[in-house]
This record gives sequence, structure tokens and C-alpha cells, in this order.
Amino acid sequence: MIKKVKIGPIVYDIDERDLSDAEIGGIIRYKSSTISIDTNIRTIESKRQVLLHEILHGIINQGKCEDCLVGEKETEKLIDVLSYGLLGLIQDNPELLEELGGTASFPKESKDNVLHIKSVDPCAVTREGVLQGLSLIMGPPEDTEAQGQTE
Repeated sequence: MIKKVKIGPIVYDIDERDLSDAEIGGIIRYKSSTISIDTNIRTIESKRQVLLHEILHGIINQGKCEDCLVGEKETEKLIDVLSYGLLGLIQDNPELLEELGGTASFPKESKDNVLHIKSVDPCAVTREGVLQGLSLIMGPPEDTEAQGQTE
């Protein structure tokens, strides 16, 4: 799993720790700029969903929109729906980021291993860069030989 993610101008450290006492899968702490994922989560897919869930909290908080949502319970439901949906969408359609003109990548000059998520000029995005960024977030595809083949 990645160690840092940049949401807007803020870099969040990502760690894994025991959160079983809190009965939550993950937490984002705005003051310390950290995202923690529970070590008791067994599958990488579940950890990825929890990470995306916490990133969505960060995006909403950064946009000063937490008050825009009805209540805490409804906010959690909405973020769960979005995190599961977006994770599946990105994994099933890796070319989508390229099409939308964005990318997820570790800049070559970056020594701190920070994942940058940003929108860029669509002409500057390469399929290789998008796939590299996605593989860093989600791991390698299950079947690399079948990728790119059509029925």
C-alpha cells in the first residue's frame, strides 16, 4: 500500500494500525495529516476501499462541504457508495483516467514517494503513466497476459 497521498495541497501520511477498539476500518486525521487503515482488514481490496473512503472524506473536508451533507450516518453511506463504486470503476476501466484528462502518478523527481492525484492537460497524459499510477495504487492486474485482448 502507498505511504502518502496528496489531496489538493495537503500530503497525508498513510499507515496501518490496529483500530479494532474504535470499530472502524480507517480514519483520516486532518490536524496531523494522516490516514490510518486497520491492520485487521484481511484483503487488499478491502484496504483499498477503506483508503479511497478516507480520501473521499479528505476531499469533502477540503471543499468545506461536510456541512453540506445531511448527517454523519448519511455521509458515511454516501462515501461508502462512492468509494466502492469509484474503486470498481477505476479498476475495471484503467483507460478512464486518461480519457478524463487526469492521472495518478509518482513524479520521477519525487523522492518522498508521494502519490499525486491531479487533473492535467489531456495531451500530456500517457497510457503508460496512467497504468503505472494505477498499479501503484491498486497493485498489478490479476491477468497481465489477457489485458488488451478483446473478444
